[in-house]
Amino acid sequence: MRGKICIFVAALAALLALQGCMRRDAVIFQGISDVEVSMEASPRVGVVLLVENTSGRNITVRDASFVLTSRDGGRIAKARVEGELYLPKRCRTELYVPLQCSLDNPLKALAVLGDIEGNAPLLFVTGGVTVKAGCLKKTFGVEKMPLSEFLRYFGESVSSFRGA
Repeated sequence: MRGKICIFVAALAALLALQGCMRRDAVIFQGISDVEVSMEASPRVGVVLLVENTSGRNITVRDASFVLTSRDGGRIAKARVEGELYLPKRCRTELYVPLQCSLDNPLKALAVLGDIEGNAPLLFVTGGVTVKAGCLKKTFGVEKMPLSEFLRYFGESVSSFRGA
């Protein structure tokens, strides 16, 4: 009985150690190389990220969804990644990310996005993404992160969107 408990504890410790191998910093964003916008039946945005997977595991990204809100908590827009994204282990690549977008108040969204640099301190991002590496699955989330900080994570700044 004592041997079974030791094996169970060792297996649990190994599983927890493996969970630690799936780090948020295993994926490094070098920036955004291209953005395409389509305003058909539902707004879609295609973003090409320059990304590097430094881990020794293939990574699958799924269930990525983010909401843009104002300081008072009013929802402006929501973006969701369509499908799954795949990053091979130890590679640097351009990753096409198709986003399906919805605008809660299109006029407010256009006004805010028209002066994105001036409105950045008033905008926040909330959401999350599920990452799978091998048999391990982990969810990373953000809760009311300032838009400027969110963009910096992807290697961009708010001022770089001024001319977009």
